[in-house]
Amino acid sequence: MITITDFQYDYARKNGIRRETVDRRVYILGWKVDRAISKKPAKINTKWAKVDRLGIRRAAVTYRMKTKGMTMEQAIKDVQKKGGKLSEYVVYKGETVITIGTAAECAAEMGITEASLRHRTTPAYRKRCKTDKAIRVYKIEDEDE
Repeated sequence: MITITDFQYDYARKNGIRRETVDRRVYILGWKVDRAISKKPAKINTKWAKVDRLGIRRAAVTYRMKTKGMTMEQAIKDVQKKGGKLSEYVVYKGETVITIGTAAECAAEMGITEASLRHRTTPAYRKRCKTDKAIRVYKIEDEDE
């Protein structure tokens, strides 16, 4: 079994790497200790954090930024004003509800891509999967739409 010394943990801490990160890299991910204590963690992209937190589609914001020359803040306000919230989906297997949520949440729960999830809402997919046990995906429509 690989043992990590206090000296190695201290070296990692000086590089901005937490002890838990070193342990996960070595014992779970199988990294060599030298790499685990020297490779700095990737920075989290906070650019889209507000968009994701508000439940706004990134594509809607990007479109406004590219075509209309808006800043991200202006694009977010414009999308909110026009009601650009993410759609919700419900996933059934037979009569049983598997999950309900946004496309990203449902896709992650099912282990598929968002594009695949959206494809499962089409009439072509429903026509192909005629069995009662097939997985069905429906987009939840708001009452005011």
